[in-house]
Amino acid sequence: MSNEAKLFGADNEVTAAILNNLAYGVITLDSESRITFWSVGAANIYGYTEAQALGQRCWALLRPLETDQDHDGDSGIDGSFQRHLTSTDEVIHIEVVESSVRIEEDPGSVLIVREVDARSRLQARVQHADLLARAAWDASPMMNAICDQNARIISASRAWQDWARHCSQPERLESLLEWMLPADRAQHFLERFHRVLAGEVPRIHHDYEVTVSGERRSISAHMSRIPGVGVSLTVADITERARRTAELAFEATHDPLTRLPNRSLLVDRIEQALDRQRRLGGHVGVILCDLDNFKIINDRHGHAAGDQVLLAFASRLQAACRSSDTVARLHGDEFAILVEDSGDLPEAEAIADRVVAAASEPIRAGTHAVSVGASVGCVVSEPGQAGTAQELLHKADAAMYEAKNRGKGQWVCYNDTLADGAVAEAEIQGAARGGRREGQFELHYQPQFSRRGMLVGAEALLRWRDPNRGVTEPIDALQRLGGLPIEMGDWLLGQAAANLAFWEPWLPDRFTMTVNLARSQWLDHETPVVALDWLERNRLTPQRLQLQVSQEILSIDPDSSRRMTHELRTAGIRVSVNGFAIGPGPLFEVAGIDVDTAVLSPRVIRQCEQDQGRFLRACRLFAQTMGWTVVAVGVETENQWRLCRDAGIEIGQGYWFEGPLTDEKFLQRHLHGTDSRVERGLDG
Repeated sequence: MSNEAKLFGADNEVTAAILNNLAYGVITLDSESRITFWSVGAANIYGYTEAQALGQRCWALLRPLETDQDHDGDSGIDGSFQRHLTSTDEVIHIEVVESSVRIEEDPGSVLIVREVDARSRLQARVQHADLLARAAWDASPMMNAICDQNARIISASRAWQDWARHCSQPERLESLLEWMLPADRAQHFLERFHRVLAGEVPRIHHDYEVTVSGERRSISAHMSRIPGVGVSLTVADITERARRTAELAFEATHDPLTRLPNRSLLVDRIEQALDRQRRLGGHVGVILCDLDNFKIINDRHGHAAGDQVLLAFASRLQAACRSSDTVARLHGDEFAILVEDSGDLPEAEAIADRVVAAASEPIRAGTHAVSVGASVGCVVSEPGQAGTAQELLHKADAAMYEAKNRGKGQWVCYNDTLADGAVAEAEIQGAARGGRREGQFELHYQPQFSRRGMLVGAEALLRWRDPNRGVTEPIDALQRLGGLPIEMGDWLLGQAAANLAFWEPWLPDRFTMTVNLARSQWLDHETPVVALDWLERNRLTPQRLQLQVSQEILSIDPDSSRRMTHELRTAGIRVSVNGFAIGPGPLFEVAGIDVDTAVLSPRVIRQCEQDQGRFLRACRLFAQTMGWTVVAVGVETENQWRLCRDAGIEIGQGYWFEGPLTDEKFLQRHLHGTDSRVERGLDG
């Protein structure tokens, strides 16, 4: 039988349940002062659980503060008040009463323990918690206050007090609001306060612009109902955050150089103007302006001088317009103007005329005065004809390019003749989009051969199998589709990579697939990522792919082109430049860009017979100096290829060898079961 059973008899479970429900602690000890029963009250007082206490020496847990007492097996209890330590070393005042008992000849004792100052300890804990809460309240950067049901501030943090110290009656919420807010905003605040106070909503949050001690600040006010008390107010100073948010919003909608609205903000304002036109009538005019000679200025004088020109021209545009007009920079050297209110056709034409005149005046670029000139297109939406912002911009763009076609330095207003051309263009665009959806676009592959007739590569060429037009080259149609060339270019990359992967078992070791990039793709800095992704999906080595871009596109932004080619070639992807030596961009710019291959266009190949290949030899010598391979594209006769070989051209492509083939025919004719060799055009 256990000590507990000996002490309490056969009804020990009932006795233990009774003792566990007493408010004070009951502890039983055996003859060696080991604990045999530890009530719930004792656990609450000392902090030790029953499992921790049973079997322990009494004074290992009941620790008096008096250090001169010897408690080795002797309780030393005399019924007086003592100070003990709890499990967490907290000091408690207790009264202990001990009674000796003997059960079946086994001596033992019972301790009755009562905490004599529990209420005092509870009050001390509450006071301590209040002090901590108040300290945290005062340490918070938030401004905190509690208002009673009469809108009087009955408690406030130190930050709140500092904030409101110059108010004449800071204890009255109405007075505080009148001190820092305009009358309408103060009324708005009070209305929300009373809604929370009445329980209509549990809490409300709102931001306000306030004036404190003559300084404009932004605050965020949060109100919460405290039942039976009033309303808790928490105010945060968000001035810096509001300033940064406004800066980010400005940066997202304005050009970083000129600080003018950008395309997205202009489109939004045009849409708003068109909406007002539908409701109220009037005219909405849009003017597009493109600088004629800006690229030459950038090339000759540098980008810093180019930025000076853009800033000066932006200032002149604003001077040429009314204060109610919106002047925006779309991109590069292209600007736009929204003419509203009295923006009828004569008004828009007058502004366009002033813009052309402003662009014709010399502009200071570094140490030079330069003339840029501008081509301007304008369109006016008449009452009842309001379309969309994009439609107006498209029409103004068509008029601007008509001005360029007429010789630049002038303005053209959109008219029915341009409209007819726009309709035809829209039809082509619609057909091309439909063809893309219906899978009418496909790739053909034109083989490329070395001087000895060995297959060394192929160029992937996009074809449009239109039910009405047959198989055509869709380049002209795609160039009119805005963002679609990126989509089509990415698709073309994927198709070429998939065919390369399928052909891989039969490909010669140094076989390279050439894929042409559109202007929009080259200017899109995600192109290297897209290309590598397609290669990885098809488990191809990067050296199998060569991306081809025209000399004109490379010259648009030489610095960006250098970064792009470096990124591609670092990844192992080859880069070739098309239109080499005859493109509109300066040759020295291309020479400074890291490429692998120079491609001579069919125009160069056709003319080589006239000078017996002298220009070919010059191109080959330049390319050899740069470490480039030269490809002759458009070889149509045996004599042309002979002149190319005599000039040292390494690779040929054209109908003299073979025209573009479908992927099946290319595989059958040049890869599957052949030695990938043509007989004509061999050396010796």
